[in-house]
Amino acid sequence: MILPQTPELESVWKHLERLKARKRFKALGVKDFRPEEVEFLPGNGESVEYAQCAFTPYRHGPRRDTWRRFGQREVALAATGLFTDWPRPLPPLLDPHVLIIARRFKRSAAQVLIRWALQLGLAVVFHSQRKQHVAENLAALDFELPMREMQLISGLATLAEPVPPGDGFAHPYEQLRTPKGEL
Repeated sequence: MILPQTPELESVWKHLERLKARKRFKALGVKDFRPEEVEFLPGNGESVEYAQCAFTPYRHGPRRDTWRRFGQREVALAATGLFTDWPRPLPPLLDPHVLIIARRFKRSAAQVLIRWALQLGLAVVFHSQRKQHVAENLAALDFELPMREMQLISGLATLAEPVPPGDGFAHPYEQLRTPKGEL
């Protein structure tokens, strides 16, 4: 079960902990929380098992400090939003760099992006209503990307983001800024 940011954090979190204790679900996590925000949950956030963050080739992912702090708590980081990066006009699935890598390895762009996130050490959250897409996504486990391709995809964030690196937990509706402060 995932807790998104909400004004009623404490009461909702306590309710989710009770449901987990009754075995209504297996794991309890948070979405778009920074490590320091987890500490404000009841019990200092000790029952958080995973943290889900928006993560695409166009966003700088979690900082090393975020990895370290969640790692010290034994919290798994999960990537979501690999295939879209709204409001940017070019989805990662259509990025020419990703498509060239996919063609080179005879894989789909989705498989390349999932594999990239997995090799970075993230859990990956995807969903589909079609069995063929689920099977396609799972085939990302059948190959590895060489370091050169990993670096190429990771470097796309520097091309897409004219502002300093973020934490990967930015609110998806924040306005993008250009170097001149224009939208």
